[in-house]
Amino acid sequence: MAGVSATLRPERVVKRQLPLAGLLTANTISECGSAMTFLAVPWFVLQVTGSPLKTGIVAAAEMIGVTVSSGLAGPLVEFVDDAGLAGADHDRAAGRGRQHR
Repeated sequence: MAGVSATLRPERVVKRQLPLAGLLTANTISECGSAMTFLAVPWFVLQVTGSPLKTGIVAAAEMIGVTVSSGLAGPLVEFVDDAGLAGADHDRAAGRGRQHR
């Protein structure tokens, strides 16, 4: 095929998209696991204790933990400067920069 550059060949495009597909697959599996945990832990408490009150307390404790950590994560990333941290990690991985012990 004259005039077609090597970067447009389908097998190269597929190879470049494999890491993204792996990331999306892992994220989907993780989200399914989280959803099952939110359902399974209170259900387990209900089956073991038979108490709707204890089940509600466990479900609320799960939600409070997620809500608080989600609410604090954004401001924390902004405060710490995520770009600077990423650059420091890359330098350390490459053997440059200050080594933390």
